[in-house]
Amino acid sequence: MTTENMPPEKTAAQWLLLPFRYLLKALIVAAFLVYVLAGVSATMDLYQRTLLRTQDTNVLYAVIDDSVQKNDPKLVSSWLHARPLEETDQLVKMIIPKSPVLSYNAFFEIFQREQKLGRTEEALFWLQLGRFRLRYDTYRCGAEEAGLKAFEPILNLAQSPETDALMREHPALLKKTVQRVLDFDAKYPAHNDPGPICKTLNQELPVEEHNWEPFRQLLRKHTEKFLQDQDQVKAKSK
Repeated sequence: MTTENMPPEKTAAQWLLLPFRYLLKALIVAAFLVYVLAGVSATMDLYQRTLLRTQDTNVLYAVIDDSVQKNDPKLVSSWLHARPLEETDQLVKMIIPKSPVLSYNAFFEIFQREQKLGRTEEALFWLQLGRFRLRYDTYRCGAEEAGLKAFEPILNLAQSPETDALMREHPALLKKTVQRVLDFDAKYPAHNDPGPICKTLNQELPVEEHNWEPFRQLLRKHTEKFLQDQDQVKAKSK
C-alpha cells in the first residue's frame, strides 16, 4: 500500500513518529561514540600507566624537576600512583630529601600506599603531613583558616575509616604523628610554589616568598597548641 492509499490518520501518525525515529538513531550513534571514546581513553590510561611502571625509579627526580618547572604538582602524584606498591619504601627514601618542593598531593599519595600496605601509623604520618602542607599553602595564598573550607572535599578524600578509628582509639598515636610532622617541617621546610592552590581559591597571586616564613611559624604555633590541647585532654581524663 502506497502513502497515497493509506488512511489519512495513519499517514499523520507516521509523520509524527518520524522525528522520534531520527532522535533514536542519533541517540544510538551518540551512545556508540561515547562507548568508543571511553574505550580509547581507558586504553590510553592503561598504556600510560604501563609506560610509567616500566621506567627506572630514578626517573622520579626528573619528574619532580619537571613538575617544579611547569608548576604542575600532579605530575609527581600521577607518577607515584602508577608505580608498583612494593617500591613504596624506595620511593619514600627518594621523596624525603626532595619534599620541600613537593605539594600536598604527593604526600596524600604516599598515605594511600602506606595504608594499602597495612602500615597505619606511617599512613597517618603522611596524611598529617599532607594536611599540614595544604594548610601552609592556604596561608601563603592569604586565605588562612577560611581557605580550608574550600578544601574540605580534598581533606575528606584523604581519610579512611581505619585512620579515623585509629585516631579515636589511640590519641597518643595522633599526637606522635603530628609531632613527627613538626620535626619533619623543621628539617625540610616547604618552599614549593602555592600558585596552583591560590588559583583554586581564586587568589591571583600568593604572598611574596620573602614573607612566607611568618606564615610557617604561625602554622607551627597552631600545631603546637593542638599538641598542648591534647595533653590537657589527657590530663583531665585521668
